[in-house]
Amino acid sequence: MTDPAHLAALAVVQATIDAVHAPVVVVEADARIALVNMAAQSALGVTSAAVHAVLLQDFVPAGEWAELIRVVKWPGGQARLTWLTSGGGRLLDWQSSLLPLQGGAVVVLTAHPADQNAGEDTRKIKERQMRALVDAVPALLWVVDRDGTCLVAGGRALDLLPPSERPTAGETIFKMGSRYPEFIRSVRRGLTGEAFSEPVELVGRTFESRYEPIFDEDGAMAGLAGVATDISEQRKNEQALIQAQKMESLGTMAGGVAHDFNNLLTAILGFAGIVKLSPGLDDMDREHLYLVEQSARRGADIAGRLLAFSRGGLARIVPVDLREVVSETIRLIQPTIHDRVRVAWEMPVEDVTIEGDFGQIQQALLNIVLNARDVLMEGGTVNIRLGRRDGFACLEVQDDGPGMEPNVRARIFEPFFTTKAPGSGTGLGLSIAYGIVEGHHGQIEVDSAPDNGTTFRMFFPLLVQAPVSPLDLDAGDGDLVLLVDDDDLARRATAAALRSAGYSVIEVSNGPLAVEMVTARPGRFSAMLLDLVMPGMSGREVYRAVAAIRPDLPVIVCTGYAPAAHIDDAMKRSIAGLLQKPFTQERLVGALRTVGAEPGGRTRKAVAAGRG
Repeated sequence: MTDPAHLAALAVVQATIDAVHAPVVVVEADARIALVNMAAQSALGVTSAAVHAVLLQDFVPAGEWAELIRVVKWPGGQARLTWLTSGGGRLLDWQSSLLPLQGGAVVVLTAHPADQNAGEDTRKIKERQMRALVDAVPALLWVVDRDGTCLVAGGRALDLLPPSERPTAGETIFKMGSRYPEFIRSVRRGLTGEAFSEPVELVGRTFESRYEPIFDEDGAMAGLAGVATDISEQRKNEQALIQAQKMESLGTMAGGVAHDFNNLLTAILGFAGIVKLSPGLDDMDREHLYLVEQSARRGADIAGRLLAFSRGGLARIVPVDLREVVSETIRLIQPTIHDRVRVAWEMPVEDVTIEGDFGQIQQALLNIVLNARDVLMEGGTVNIRLGRRDGFACLEVQDDGPGMEPNVRARIFEPFFTTKAPGSGTGLGLSIAYGIVEGHHGQIEVDSAPDNGTTFRMFFPLLVQAPVSPLDLDAGDGDLVLLVDDDDLARRATAAALRSAGYSVIEVSNGPLAVEMVTARPGRFSAMLLDLVMPGMSGREVYRAVAAIRPDLPVIVCTGYAPAAHIDDAMKRSIAGLLQKPFTQERLVGALRTVGAEPGGRTRKAVAAGRG
């Protein structure tokens, strides 16, 4: 058997039967012996390790098989059987009682009549043993006859049901119909002779239920046995995994769209900036160009939000004390909080330092706090708490607002999902917070229920050691800027913007060619502008190859999409700069000047030496 629920049940049964003094044997549906307790091992002369290699018929004489089969067909029945010890030795006269388990296995509880009190005492002892065994199983076990009268009911899961709703021996199981109609429909289905498994909802929890018909020796329906295992936590974990996979898929899609969109906006802004320099433009032309640039910047803002959700936003990774983030966020939000809402906060005296981007983390916290403010239309309290928990910083935002229904809570981090009125929200605030936290190798969770408020918790790994200082890079003595980008429009627009600003540019469209250029002429370049996401050789691979050839060459990453899959924290610290697409000519030139590359082929070194 490989069914996880079946294996888990056998593991619990093993622990249970080891505590029983009488010999106990657990038999699979195919007559293989699955488990034996210590008493059975001693009596039968077989070890627990070797028991899986033998069948039940190795211990029961062939002449008693008919009686055994009769009992197996009626779990809960009893038979007096003769058992053989290992190797066909002495005979053991055992009274044997059977109890069904999930997956078709059967527990055989035995006792030697000579070792028990006769008559009524023997029956009571056996009933107590059977009850102890049944009650120890972490499931709901029951057996009914063909009329639905309960013969056996037990298991630890029985305690989850209110006393008035529990199946009880001697009573009809159909009394549960008014409260659990789906369960009773399944019972009736099983009493038609069909064996099946299906989930069923009981007392707000999910059970995986197995229904096994019981037939008498003539093949007629005699009853039904059932095993219901609580799988609520398993279902919860499955739903969490599905939700995480959905969010990951949405993030990948959003990042890809933003990347392509930013490349287009880079071309629009770049060429618009060049046209703006034309001396023949009149005021109307300049106004039109201004509107083009403004529209492109608004598009870039939306793309930036999508990147933040997809964990692809560019970040400046430094040690961040979250106490400062909380204090600064509270200062920012105070003017936006109306007098019916109170903001309270709790912070530890000691620092709570993580490695991350101050601005992004503040953005995540701000989005969640503002979301809490918006739901407190009638007033209330927003509590912000900061602390440490198991190696993580825990940043919590709790409100006493109306809370959320489960269907809303399940979608709360999806981009563009909002419960606000049209025009009053973009639906990106919480999805951005989700992306930022995930991008910092953290985790965000939410607890909420109708009329019970909402609590968001953000977990970030605490900083263990100080980050490595970035390299002190400066432009070389070369006079060329190497521009590496696979997108033709974005590359041509960037090159045109650089040339109009006085730079000499070499354009390449792929990683291998860029590495070849640096290898052939390592001293000719003052800086490299590198796209990160390219087919074939990625920007990260190009960077490593170029750094091995020319470690002092300043490399500025220019990209519309930089998820953690493409750039790690070590690379963020060692490159000369990060330039998020789309960018203007002013930002582009400013980034190059920051690393010492000046227009006209001059460098900071050359200017300082008087050669510029």
